Amino acid sequence: MPPKKNIAKKGSAAATKPEHKDRKGKKEESSYKNQWKSFADQLRSLGLRLRVIEPDGNCMFRSIADQDQGNQSKHSEYRQKIVQFMRENPDDFQPFVMGDWNAYLAKMDKDGTWGGHLELSAASRALQVNITIHQLNAPRLDIRNQGSPTARTFHLSYHNHEHYSSVRDLSDVAQSGATDIDLESRLKAAETKDGTSSSRDWRNDAPRSKAERIVMELTGCANLPYVRVLLSENWNDVDAVVEMLYAEQAMGDVGHWEEGVPVPPRESSLLEQKSPPPPQQPSSPSAPAPPPGNNSPCPCKSGKKFGKCCKAEQRMNEVLSAAYSEGNPAGSRSVSKHRKPEPKLTNKQRKEQQKAEKMAEAAAPRREQKDASANCETPVADFGSLQI
Repeated sequence: MPPKKNIAKKGSAAATKPEHKDRKGKKEESSYKNQWKSFADQLRSLGLRLRVIEPDGNCMFRSIADQDQGNQSKHSEYRQKIVQFMRENPDDFQPFVMGDWNAYLAKMDKDGTWGGHLELSAASRALQVNITIHQLNAPRLDIRNQGSPTARTFHLSYHNHEHYSSVRDLSDVAQSGATDIDLESRLKAAETKDGTSSSRDWRNDAPRSKAERIVMELTGCANLPYVRVLLSENWNDVDAVVEMLYAEQAMGDVGHWEEGVPVPPRESSLLEQKSPPPPQQPSSPSAPAPPPGNNSPCPCKSGKKFGKCCKAEQRMNEVLSAAYSEGNPAGSRSVSKHRKPEPKLTNKQRKEQQKAEKMAEAAAPRREQKDASANCETPVADFGSLQI
């Protein structure tokens, strides 16, 4: 007799579980559609629109390919270019990666691996373009690595904290590279006559996100616009923002934490690359060159640090000079790191050496007496004074 099937009754927990999952998926889909519509309305006020990009883990590279050539299917080519640029310039990117650098590059080489702000910075330099990232109810993020006024600017959108899309002009529907967008003139045109922006104020009107609630509860900061600015500047890194607010609290700089206080002026975005400092003038020949730091390479080219090489030798010479300065000729000899160490003596050799030293000490008085007798003058008789 076959076993009875476990058929769940209508209304039971087993029967409502698939229905609950389906309801949750529909709720998330509805939320995504609402955010997409809000994002499209926000960009439409600037004469811009979103182009649909496939969400398969390659969305960032697909958006870059669409901006450059209008063909998002070439995302693998741009992934290879960006990863290869990071591999050739490890000093600029490896300090920002936790864990093994080669393993990170190998993972980023694989299709479907998400890219982040590190890959965006590499893309800006590898493709010699600037990148502007639009966000829903949040400030734009600018990556400025190209100082030339003729450099292209790629416009991407970042929403739901997990997806990138390509941003184009409303009239740009061609399957080619995106047309240039003069964003500054569009922003000026969007301002009303009283000087305020016609778009929604993202710092005050947008609902609180989970990251914002966590930061405000942990730190006690009640200024929501200020928290949103910090999260935007730090790529929604809650830990980094909490540490910054703790540092302000330790210094007593919490006057702008109260609700309703205007957001203090902020410095430019951390992603903007500042212009290089002007070249320093060469010092005059008479001015002595400053000594290198302890962790700097030693000038003797030994491959060691200065603090553990020539500087350590200099300290040892000073100590020996101070110890043997009172008439000891050994104090005038310096210790050199290039001198070979003296070989160690065996017990037999040490005994023979001590025996030889004792024999030399015993023979020293006899040698001195013999030398003194050899140096004394012999009296000479004066035969001329004798009378015979």
